[in-house]
Amino acid sequence: MQNKIPSTKLVMDLPHYLEHFEVSSEEFALAKGIYLNALEIAINEERLFVCGDNLYYKATQYSPSLKLGKRPVPKTLSAHISTSFGGDHEAFAKKHGDNVIFVKSAADNGGLWIAREILLPYNLPKAYPMVSLQSHIESDYEDNATEFGRLHGRSQQQVHRWKLKNAGWCKGNVYLKRTDFNPDLLLTHEAKQAVLFTDYLFGGYFLPASERVSVAHNPNIKERHRTLKRLFKEMFIKYSNQIDRYIAYPDTMWVEGDIYKKQSDW
Repeated sequence: MQNKIPSTKLVMDLPHYLEHFEVSSEEFALAKGIYLNALEIAINEERLFVCGDNLYYKATQYSPSLKLGKRPVPKTLSAHISTSFGGDHEAFAKKHGDNVIFVKSAADNGGLWIAREILLPYNLPKAYPMVSLQSHIESDYEDNATEFGRLHGRSQQQVHRWKLKNAGWCKGNVYLKRTDFNPDLLLTHEAKQAVLFTDYLFGGYFLPASERVSVAHNPNIKERHRTLKRLFKEMFIKYSNQIDRYIAYPDTMWVEGDIYKKQSDW
């Protein structure tokens, strides 16, 4: 499912990168193994940057605007503090009127120093390819369901039942659809993006943009999670009593509008 896309040693605005290298947001998401919906939301909400294989966001406001210039080659923040401040995080923080705890954390967590600003890694939910179990058996086991069952300690009857239910194959395990929010969803040989249900739910990706932003700004994690669970249950009331169970199950996935529960543990 992953495609190779150009890497850059320079810091580039993400929209500029996509345009310059003629890469779509979908191709970028697939290549990086990140959830496409989350990426598209982030592009609209944040000024994101690409450097190397990573995404970054501007974490400071030391200057009115970030002007990258013609060849914006970054330093790591830790290298900049080492060469310009003798490794003294407190001196750097004092000069820029910032919190020394933040500065130390930024340096320790891969922060970049570019155009007199700190960029920090921008983490988005990972996405995993899910195909139908049928297509996985066809491609990897020469369509021999008996051999697949033997190697995984499952009977031929069990494998047949999974196939009849259009089971999915993802991260080396079998998944079954547990909801019917999207009745037209059908798994085939073409991989679909699966994202951990907890990432989807607590990222608020089911909400309209304005509502998601207002909920996301609540710094209290417990309150934020409570609100997101309540809003999700209100939207999908038929399954509201089951949502907590889906959260508790390991590696429950969200795939194009439906919840998939893991059936194996290989």
